[in-house]
Amino acid sequence: MYWLVKGNYPKTLVSNPVFLVKKIMSNKPHNILYIQGVTRMGGSIESLLGLLKGLDKKIFYPVVVTSKKGRFFEESRSLGVETEVIKMGMWRKGKSLLRIPVSVYSIQSVIKRKNISLVHANTLWDNPYGVIPARLRKVPSICHIRNTFTEDKIKKYYLSKADRIICVSDEIRSGFNGWKLKDEKTATIYNGVDTKRFNDKVKGGIIRRNFNIEDREILIGVVGRVDRTKGQDLLIEAFASLNKRHENLRLMIVGESSLRDRQYFYKLKDFSNSLNLRNKVIFTGYRKDIPEITAAFDIAVFPSLPSSNEGFGRSIIEAMAMKKPVVASATGGIPEVVVDSITGEIVPPNDSEKLADAIEKLVIDEKRRVSMGEKGYERVIEKFTMERNVKEIEKLYLSLLEDKHN
Repeated sequence: MYWLVKGNYPKTLVSNPVFLVKKIMSNKPHNILYIQGVTRMGGSIESLLGLLKGLDKKIFYPVVVTSKKGRFFEESRSLGVETEVIKMGMWRKGKSLLRIPVSVYSIQSVIKRKNISLVHANTLWDNPYGVIPARLRKVPSICHIRNTFTEDKIKKYYLSKADRIICVSDEIRSGFNGWKLKDEKTATIYNGVDTKRFNDKVKGGIIRRNFNIEDREILIGVVGRVDRTKGQDLLIEAFASLNKRHENLRLMIVGESSLRDRQYFYKLKDFSNSLNLRNKVIFTGYRKDIPEITAAFDIAVFPSLPSSNEGFGRSIIEAMAMKKPVVASATGGIPEVVVDSITGEIVPPNDSEKLADAIEKLVIDEKRRVSMGEKGYERVIEKFTMERNVKEIEKLYLSLLEDKHN
């Protein structure tokens, strides 16, 4: 399966590349069913929306099943994608046990009714709701793994039953070391960023004016879900230290918390106020205008903890695409994204002092900020575009569909 990364394509694509294209183009598009149980907006959903938007609709027709109406439901529908609601609880959780058979049966019915050719579960947690109905209907399935995981999850979430497994980083793929099906079933396909939305032509001036950030002030920002594993408290602690030495700094924390982490969000505000940073730290809550928000940053920071199970760090490539220097924790797949001391600074996780030191290097050296921003952009264009991501996933679809045909 590593042909996706290494470029060793299946024989049907190499010996007779026209055959597969003609075969597909001569028929109706293949209907692909996407399973997205979790509806809270985040990196996995943004990645799926990018894929839905970028798919070649002459070859693939997407259908989405999600667990409830909300932002993702509306965003998917706005792309012209058929989107249905089937309630899916957390797999094997007590209160979900009675509903699981109903959910599986309902998804199986969608596969039959929509003549689905392939099922794509967008996260590890969604895989049982993808692979079981797919096997019942005898169609191939894919599981997309976006977070690091423990070995017990392979069995618990039926990963061995999926026909292919997409990992968003080599770090995630290494979780299958020792698994006899690793080479056959798994491949690394990096996330991609839409460079038409995220680029250095986007201006952040309105954002800075709206939040009363002066031109002379250096804005440090973090974008992501607000919860205890993302390290926003660590960043506030580091910022407090920097603020004592540099009076021209501001900090912007962008994102919302889940109901489970709402208390953490309130504690962050209290912590910030206790450090006399009330007028220095901005909490924006949920924002749709992330390109404009990121454009307003001078430095982008991602202080995730190991407990975040960070598989990739989507917000990092969004910042890099906008030529922003980044400071990020050495956890999960992040070191595969950021080249230390070239496109950004990599720091040990859970170390506010080292985090402050890395940020300060960029605060005092504008040339370093510009250089890292340029190098980061070049790396995005080389490895992390949405076009590249979609193309590699489409190759995987074609390979699976051809295997089924044979």
